[in-house]
Amino acid sequence: AASFIWAFSDRWLDADGISYWCRLDPVCTIGFSFIVLSTTVGTVKDALHNLMAGTPADVDPLDVRNRLARIPDVVDVHDLHLWALTGDLRNLWAHLVVRPKADPSAVLRAAQAIASDVRCEHTCFQVENVDTFDTKACEAESCWKH
Repeated sequence: AASFIWAFSDRWLDADGISYWCRLDPVCTIGFSFIVLSTTVGTVKDALHNLMAGTPADVDPLDVRNRLARIPDVVDVHDLHLWALTGDLRNLWAHLVVRPKADPSAVLRAAQAIASDVRCEHTCFQVENVDTFDTKACEAESCWKH
């Protein structure tokens, strides 16, 4: 726009002697604004999703819950939370209720493997024995069946 205004400022003049080419500057500014807005919408959406601790788009929390529930000796999975702080830093936590005499280390290794499959490297799993698990306390804390 500046080149046109500079090159043709003495041509195509209005009644006040101002070149109509001067009107090209706001037109270009508005056009450029639309280009910038259209290219930043995705970035703003991703940023808001991360700020609101949203679940990564490529991970299905129900699938993760079902996979955790299929670990040998796991009776129930609740209080499952899966979120991303940035595009590559994902978090996963869950309570895993296990059968009596279950090996908690084996359950944790299997849960960590599942978390690794969905690229969640920062995890926190709470292993709870079904015999000592207090259903009422968990319901009071709103962690049951999230």
